[in-house]
Amino acid sequence: SASDPSPADAASTFTYRIAWGDGSSQTVTGPASGVSVAHVFTSAAAFTVAVRILDATKGQMPLSLLAPIPSPAGD
Repeated sequence: SASDPSPADAASTFTYRIAWGDGSSQTVTGPASGVSVAHVFTSAAAFTVAVRILDATKGQMPLSLLAPIPSPAGD
């Protein structure tokens, strides 16, 4: 989710740019309350997922998290 001090911007559509940390990326748009996305990692590793959220006037809110992806059961 995102927040914006401007009521007009907060009510507009936000752009969520996601770098999955495995060389792939995705851009989606949606409300400040957030969006749902899915991604399939093809290998087990610790990936740093970075998200940059932009409001209607291109104000930005960056964030990142470490996503440890385990090997599938049976591997």
